[in-house]
Amino acid sequence: MKSWILFSVLVLALAGCGQRGGLPCVETEQLGDRRTEQQEAPGPFENLNVLVGVDASESMVGFVSQPGSRYGQAIASLHTLLQNKNLPTSYWRVGSNDTINQAQSISAAQFLAASKAPFYCRRDQPTADYPCVSSTLGQLYELATETTNGANPAPENDNGEEDSDNPTAPRSLKILLTDLEPDDAAVGQISGLISKELKANPNYKAVLLGVRSQFRGNVYSANASYPTFVYNTAGQDVDQKGRPFFILMTGPQDTVDEMVKEFRRLPLDVNKAFRASAFELGQGDTVTLDNSSFKDDIQECVIEIGSVDRQRPNQDQERDWLMLEQSNCGENSSTPLPLLELNIPSKSTVSLTGGELTPDLFNVSEPFVSVKKAEIVQNPGGEDARLLLTAVFDGNKLPQGQGKLVYVTLGDRQLDQAVWQDWDMDIGNPNGAKTQNLLLFVSGLRGAVANDQDAVKFCLGYSHY
Repeated sequence: MKSWILFSVLVLALAGCGQRGGLPCVETEQLGDRRTEQQEAPGPFENLNVLVGVDASESMVGFVSQPGSRYGQAIASLHTLLQNKNLPTSYWRVGSNDTINQAQSISAAQFLAASKAPFYCRRDQPTADYPCVSSTLGQLYELATETTNGANPAPENDNGEEDSDNPTAPRSLKILLTDLEPDDAAVGQISGLISKELKANPNYKAVLLGVRSQFRGNVYSANASYPTFVYNTAGQDVDQKGRPFFILMTGPQDTVDEMVKEFRRLPLDVNKAFRASAFELGQGDTVTLDNSSFKDDIQECVIEIGSVDRQRPNQDQERDWLMLEQSNCGENSSTPLPLLELNIPSKSTVSLTGGELTPDLFNVSEPFVSVKKAEIVQNPGGEDARLLLTAVFDGNKLPQGQGKLVYVTLGDRQLDQAVWQDWDMDIGNPNGAKTQNLLLFVSGLRGAVANDQDAVKFCLGYSHY
């Protein structure tokens, strides 16, 4: 009988600690599914066809008006990365006119020529090397995968969509270089096409990369409210006043992430003034905290513990949680607890690149915790970054002897606002260092692929004794 009672107590204790099915920080079932998919899926660059498009509209000419611009570096860098991997790649000139209504196939040499002005058509020349076109960015997403260098088309499922569950089926990576300056209708069109591609391929993601570059040329209005104007970055700080161009990638999640990392590892100026947003259907890659930097006592009277009120993180996600206990351990235990201020780092991620994160963007689930400061800190090497969150705990707002679970979250839309707000042009104040309709495009694409997901989630446990 004593042995049976002891065994029962032990089982209850283990269940209370949550060794199995403990507290998740993000959805454990979805994470498990993703791990299974990653284990079964091919490597990032296996069974992959690549389609690279260049927006050939005249608004792009200013990026190539002088040699060595960051835009020109991006073209050379992408060509080198893809050639080094020996991937089947096709190149396309994107744009339309009265006689052209689809992307035009070009050679690799012609793609490299996109770093020079004639590629975009020069109306001031008697004979243009290329036809003049306007922005029709959706053309790249209207191309079928089988157009890539004669590659065999991907097998289709019963719905006529590419069978993304087949690990041997060819997958596609689409890369578009553009200044993202189409009219309002084109913004909605390309958002819809990207959303359609992500729905047809649940393991795909889209990433929008933004870089500020040297520029000398016309900025064309996407709205009749103001006329075309000339913008010149000569003599200006390019990091602050450069003209933005964008690299839009869509493809398998691991492929896109690796391409972003490799692009950022290149020792070129194109990695400066770098911004990014990622778009995925359903649960995306939520940025979580990294508790490995906290060792032993955090400060006097504060320790890291394993559980709060018998609730413990599950073993797969222990590093996603920070569980703290603070006590009145001074000579006079009735002395009010001092405020506890902690700098809490996230894990390294390619999802964070820039922008101003203010405390008001974060949502905190309990009133005794507040966000004092948040900043994105670039890791050495430059290919990823961390979020450093300064949180303040007020133990006097939590009754003694109690513990609480706290969630500090930053939504996808709030992160988008922080990343792109100062790059979005106000129609009433034309500025060549900003982009028309940028927030409209980002917000539209966000709404097309997800509904109010958490871009960042810090999971905290806090006890006052």
